[in-house]
Amino acid sequence: MTLFGYGEKKMKHKIRTLILMPLMVLLLFMGTITALPNKAHAICCTCVCACVATAHAATQNHISRSFDSHEDWMLATFWYDNVLPAMMMMTNQLSAVAMQQVQIIGAFMDAKMQLETQQLLQKLQAEAHKDYHPSEELCSIGTSVRSLAASERMGELTSAVLSKRMIDRHMRNENTVAADPSKDLEARLEQFANRFCNKRDNNGTFAVSGFCNGATNPEFHNKDIDFTRTIDIPLTLDVNFAEGNNNNQQCALGAKGATCDEIDVMAMATNLFGNDILTGTIDIGPDTANDDKDDFIDYRALLAKRSVAQNSFNTIVGMKSAGSGIGTTELKAILEELGIPNSEADEILGDNPSYYAQMELLTKKVFQNPSFYINLYDKPANVSRKGVALQALQLMLLNDTYNSNLRTEMILAVALENELDKRQEGIQGRMGSKSGASR
Repeated sequence: MTLFGYGEKKMKHKIRTLILMPLMVLLLFMGTITALPNKAHAICCTCVCACVATAHAATQNHISRSFDSHEDWMLATFWYDNVLPAMMMMTNQLSAVAMQQVQIIGAFMDAKMQLETQQLLQKLQAEAHKDYHPSEELCSIGTSVRSLAASERMGELTSAVLSKRMIDRHMRNENTVAADPSKDLEARLEQFANRFCNKRDNNGTFAVSGFCNGATNPEFHNKDIDFTRTIDIPLTLDVNFAEGNNNNQQCALGAKGATCDEIDVMAMATNLFGNDILTGTIDIGPDTANDDKDDFIDYRALLAKRSVAQNSFNTIVGMKSAGSGIGTTELKAILEELGIPNSEADEILGDNPSYYAQMELLTKKVFQNPSFYINLYDKPANVSRKGVALQALQLMLLNDTYNSNLRTEMILAVALENELDKRQEGIQGRMGSKSGASR
């Protein structure tokens, strides 16, 4: 039988059922209908009232027992036996499910805290990796300043040696050529003729007389009087008076063991400060006249004031004297980044860059390189470190400026003293003339 045939048979059965059902209902209803209805008659017992009361009481008792039975059924069977256990079981189930949900929520919260903690640790790890990864430029600055302290100390030694040389020369120390003023003059003229003389000077008469035949190297001409070429322009002077210094760059025309720069610097210092020295001898003793004593004290006062003036020259030479040589490669690399060839960098800085040359590079030349500003696009921590390094260099410059101001202040004080000394001599002269007139 096909699906279509089965559906058709089922539809015929439904139609037959719909037709027979109304007919059956009609027949049942017609069976209850009589042709002539009977009259109703009341049934009464012997005692009508007692019968009714008894029936009412029975009805009431039946109703009461029914309600009591129903109440007992509601409480005992329906509530305690069925509903209450079911609700208790439902409550237990809901509590268990709720606890399970709370456990799930706690797991979510625990997972959330775990992920946030891991994220924070990873963030801190990334920040630490970023902050504690110094830049190459910062390392270059740190490497370049290694020689500053040692070079500064060597410069102070050079300044002290030049100051002592000046004192020994003017005090005509027995271990100096100035002990005999005539020999000092001859030695200076001989040095000039063989080293500093320029044949074209003095209208060319030096060439005619042959006085300057020994000065064949034009590099040294007039370096004993040319401050710009001898002191100002060079960043490093090959000057090192440290004990045990074996300098390989000894000058051919000069004292044994001295470099060319040392000879030029001392010759210039001689021309600048105290060109003439005392030609006579001052004998100081118990029987020395008062005038000689005054002259001797005045001369020492003059040398003290001259030492203040020469101290600035000695300090400049000391700052430009040869340094310790530590970090020379890094310093030359700074010049090479500025486009200066390595051969010229060697000529500018020398083998042992001075304190002045190092500060020139670290506080000026390094900022002339565009890459310095490009490298500021760096991690914030590295930029802050560079700022601290620049502040340290600034403090060094401020300290050098402070020392320069102290020297300037001392020179001004000595100049003021010279003016006051003239005033004092004038007042003393007028007081002496008044004293003589009163007598």
